Amino acid sequence: MLLPLSWLYGLVSNLIHFSYRYGRCQKHRLFIPVVVVSNRNAGGNRLGNGKISVVL
Repeated sequence: MLLPLSWLYGLVSNLIHFSYRYGRCQKHRLFIPVVVVSNRNAGGNRLGNGKISVVL
């Protein structure tokens, strides 16, 4: 049931990746430090739902 949605998610994420890689979208460099707090998209463990906070 969710397999077609996972294909759609993969297609959209690949399109975004390749649009940045081949110059269709522009990257912007900031002159100030930026802290990014995020959750992982995939994965999990037996103790929780896979939401592990990551700070870059």
